[in-house]
Amino acid sequence: MSRLYGTKINNDRWDIIEIDNKNYHSYKLIDKKYNNTYFLNHIIGIEQVTNDEFLVFKRVNFDDFEIIRYKMVNSQPINIFSKSFNCFSFITDDRILFSYWGNSGPYRSSGIYSIKDNTMLNNANWLDGTFIKIYNSNENLNDTKLYVEKEINSFKIGNQKLLFVVDPNTLEPISDCYSQLRDSFIKVDSKEDIEKTITEDKRYINIIEKQIDAIEKEHIQKSKEKLLYKKNKK
Repeated sequence: MSRLYGTKINNDRWDIIEIDNKNYHSYKLIDKKYNNTYFLNHIIGIEQVTNDEFLVFKRVNFDDFEIIRYKMVNSQPINIFSKSFNCFSFITDDRILFSYWGNSGPYRSSGIYSIKDNTMLNNANWLDGTFIKIYNSNENLNDTKLYVEKEINSFKIGNQKLLFVVDPNTLEPISDCYSQLRDSFIKVDSKEDIEKTITEDKRYINIIEKQIDAIEKEHIQKSKEKLLYKKNKK
C-alpha cells in the first residue's frame, strides 16, 4: 500500500485503534509512555515521522486534499505544518512533491516538502507551475528521475515547452534541455542554465510575435484598401 494510506506507527510506544470507518477512518491514538490519548477523525492515512510527530492525510473536499503534521502534546494534536493540494507523490523517502490541477491541465508542481526538515524546500521553487512526471525502476525511490515540462506562454504561436530531467535529491537538471521553439537540444548543467534558456526563448518568442503582428497589420491594411478601392470603383 502507498505511503499515507492506512497506518504506520511505532507500536513499541503507540497504540492505534480504529473507532469508525464511515466517511473515511477515525482513530484513537494512545501514547503508552505518557498514557495520553489523541483522536484523529475522518482521515485517509497516518504515518509516524518522529517520536511524537505524525503526518496525517485527509480529504478537504471533492477535489482537494491536505497533509497535516501534528505534534502530540498532552492529549492535544498541535498542527506544525499543513499543505493543501490536488495530488501528492513521494519522490524520495524524505521528500513529497505536491501538485495542483492547472486551468487547462495537467497537474503542476506546487512545491516539494522535506519530512526531515519539516519545511517546503526553497531550492524547489524554480519548478513551481511545471508539469512533473516521476520515473523509477520498480517503484525504487533510489532510482527516481523527474521528467519536467516547462511552458512558455505565447498567444500568437501557442505555448512552447522546455523538456528536461531533474534529480529529486539535488533538484538540479541531469539531462540536456529540449527547446520546442528551436527544435533542438541545449546543454545545461544547472537550474540557472534552464532559466537562461527560458529567458532566451521568451526573447525569441517576442521577436516572432512582433513579426506576426506586423504581417497581420499589413494584410489587414491591404485588404482594407482593396475593399475601399472596389467600393469606390462601383
